[in-house]
Amino acid sequence: MSSEGVIWLVLSIGGAAAFAGGLIFYRGSTTAGKRAAGAALMAAGAAMWFILVATIPVSVSDSQAPQPEIVFQN
Repeated sequence: MSSEGVIWLVLSIGGAAAFAGGLIFYRGSTTAGKRAAGAALMAAGAAMWFILVATIPVSVSDSQAPQPEIVFQN
């Protein structure tokens, strides 16, 4: 696996975990400081997913061009 693949894997898992953990932390607390920390954790998770979506290529092609096909006409 390439280093880009590892980074995308870490961003996807870490972003989902940060968002879910922040949501649970936000909903489970009543004090303003804890709620702010939960909201910040959710924002960090959303930012990780934004970076993930922005950096994954839409399509991947081989760097070598295909060999030309020679056609003989009689």
